[in-house]
Amino acid sequence: MSKILFVYQRRMATSEGLYEIFTSKTAIEKGLNCKFVTTDQVTGGLLYWADSVVLVRNQDLLAQMFIRKASSAGVFCIQFFDDDVLNLPVSEVNRVQYLSWRKKAVEDGFSCTDLILSSNTALAEKYARLIPTNRYVTMNTAVEPNCLISPWKRETKIIEDEIKIVYAAGANHEKLFELFILPVLPQLIKKYGRRISFTFFGVHPDLSAFEHQIKIQYIDAMPLGQYRMTIQSGNYDIGLSPLEFNKFNQYKYFNKFIEYTIAGIVGIYSRVLPYTLIVKHEKNGFLADNDVDSWFEVLCKAIDDLELRKLCYRNAYDLITTQMEPGYIIQKFKQDIPELQYGRSSKRVCVIPLKIKFFIFRFTECIYLVYVYLKSTGIIGTISKIHNYIQDQKTVREERLGNQDE
Repeated sequence: MSKILFVYQRRMATSEGLYEIFTSKTAIEKGLNCKFVTTDQVTGGLLYWADSVVLVRNQDLLAQMFIRKASSAGVFCIQFFDDDVLNLPVSEVNRVQYLSWRKKAVEDGFSCTDLILSSNTALAEKYARLIPTNRYVTMNTAVEPNCLISPWKRETKIIEDEIKIVYAAGANHEKLFELFILPVLPQLIKKYGRRISFTFFGVHPDLSAFEHQIKIQYIDAMPLGQYRMTIQSGNYDIGLSPLEFNKFNQYKYFNKFIEYTIAGIVGIYSRVLPYTLIVKHEKNGFLADNDVDSWFEVLCKAIDDLELRKLCYRNAYDLITTQMEPGYIIQKFKQDIPELQYGRSSKRVCVIPLKIKFFIFRFTECIYLVYVYLKSTGIIGTISKIHNYIQDQKTVREERLGNQDE
């Protein structure tokens, strides 16, 4: 049985998704014995136990130290990425991820990496050029078929005279909605009136000017499991996913396509990477150019043509239940990485010196960041950031993968 150690920084959709795949009954039946630990939980004993180690989009200094140590012990080393973490835009991250020694640590970790694993082919190719072997494997998110709503069941929930439109996004993602969709809202209301409604998950664009003309609902961010149940129970007809094209976004994964399909929703997506990798216009979803006229035209088409929406959902459902079925994903994973079939010569390692070294680096980081924040935000702003950091670290320590804390 292949023993694989997954090392992640904190609970997020990526680590949660991998956990669901690789700790499933299907994975065990196919000969995978996988353990998931946070970076600070890694021990010499775990590295001795593992045949392979997978760092999950891990920029942590300590994790990159671990992968070098694991490599020296003969462990097969893999790094998984679903974002271009070396080129994150300022709006996406906090300042600490731009510190030069963190980037250097990731680059040093690449020198000991045997394989890049990614959900985006372009990103896999890009990062594979940074490792000695130039090897990469792509892997879709696995979706249990019973998580989806069957087309016939979804169609029983359709109300022809009511079109429920949803926009689920992270905080501060109002910009794209306001850029492409908000300008055509008066036209949509004029054409469809109260037939249409808008629900927003985790994002809050200002639609107060229209609240007496159509139904508008805002739902705050919530734990992943609760979110999945809530959006699926909403019986939404159309999901919106505008995305700006840039060097960072093109390396993302098409999570929103999967997310909306699981919820029984037909999506309208920007005609940009990564959505063009999976969405076929008017086949399994809709694609709109990033301009107001195109979004209005595609929205009207999706609203008006119920039969086309049904067709798109059936095709999206079929795609996910075949190409993203867990057994298929795991079998492909094993075939693509034959090293998983073999054990390795045992060699014990000690990670305590690495943790001491990391503590020194982290302490230095904290001093530096306090200095930077004092200069940029003042004493009150710095105290606020320290308080938020402490609260966030408390949350991280309490988080568990799976459903234990939901």
